[in-house]
Amino acid sequence: MRLNAPKKIVFMVALALMVVGVAIFYWDLFDQHRHIGFWSSTIGGLLLAAGSYFKGF
Repeated sequence: MRLNAPKKIVFMVALALMVVGVAIFYWDLFDQHRHIGFWSSTIGGLLLAAGSYFKGF
């Protein structure tokens, strides 16, 4: 199987979700931020993997 890079918009959205998720995770005001940061970065990573796997959807 040959993987292609995701389209630019998918890559930028996934990267933004991961960066915001990590920033929120370490911005420790209260415990709920850690959950939001974790899920934001997880969704960003899954979007990037799906974009690569499905050949740049």
